[in-house]
Amino acid sequence: MAKKVVKIQLVKEDLSPKQERLVEEFVANWRFKYVTRKDEELRKATGIPYSAKTMCNLDSLGKGPQGRIKFGRHIAYPARSFFEWFVKRIEEIDN
Repeated sequence: MAKKVVKIQLVKEDLSPKQERLVEEFVANWRFKYVTRKDEELRKATGIPYSAKTMCNLDSLGKGPQGRIKFGRHIAYPARSFFEWFVKRIEEIDN
């Protein structure tokens, strides 16, 4: 049986210059092309205790990072896509 190939087009939303600098910093410091959907790796990537379950739920709602791939039973996100998604979720709190 032939496997179906699906092409994914990433839609880049506008980032502020500050957000873009932050994404560039994250990508430069991340040594892999992908971020896997595992608790430990999500913590390493963000410094925040994101869980794989949360990411799975967001993916099922269409609110997770774009361009995810599946390798066996592992899910991963392109690093740039993941960090752009993450930076958009950050809110600054003024004291």
